Amino acid sequence: MRVFAILLWAFLFSAAPARADLLTPGFRRISHQLVIEPSEAWKGPRIVAFPVRGLSGGTEVAPGVPFGFSSKYSTRLYVLEAGEELPTRADEAWRSGHVSTDLPVTQVAAVPLTSPLESIRTTLKVTVLDDSRLEVEVVDVDEEYDLWMAFGLGAALVLGVSGLIYLRRRRKARSAGAP
Repeated sequence: MRVFAILLWAFLFSAAPARADLLTPGFRRISHQLVIEPSEAWKGPRIVAFPVRGLSGGTEVAPGVPFGFSSKYSTRLYVLEAGEELPTRADEAWRSGHVSTDLPVTQVAAVPLTSPLESIRTTLKVTVLDDSRLEVEVVDVDEEYDLWMAFGLGAALVLGVSGLIYLRRRRKARSAGAP
């Protein structure tokens, strides 16, 4: 009985996020997107998001439009020169010739099965954009939760504990009645 209680406790309260491509048992994927809001600092130049590692291409960032990113592949933001085409791949020479910055947020890709978290949208703001520097900061983090999941988990916990109490009382009643 103790082993069951320990396993149940470990399942319900483990919250370490998975960081691999393959989900570890007990985790599920969620959506985490970024949005850059319009600002005074970001008036003219185009900004693109490219992974430093991996083979995927870049995404042109538009104000107020959500885009995906990856902490695993180290997505960075780059400033495109006026009239410059978006390259299919950003090699080392291209990356070193452009103003860039790291993202000030870490991607949450997976949560425990018991978590009611469904998606995350992080809003960023360009604070500095000039010929030598690009800086962004986190303005807001909007998390969407599935409240029915939270209610269901709470109800399952209450029913489980009630069932264990019932079984214990039943066992005591049997042992008290037996000679």
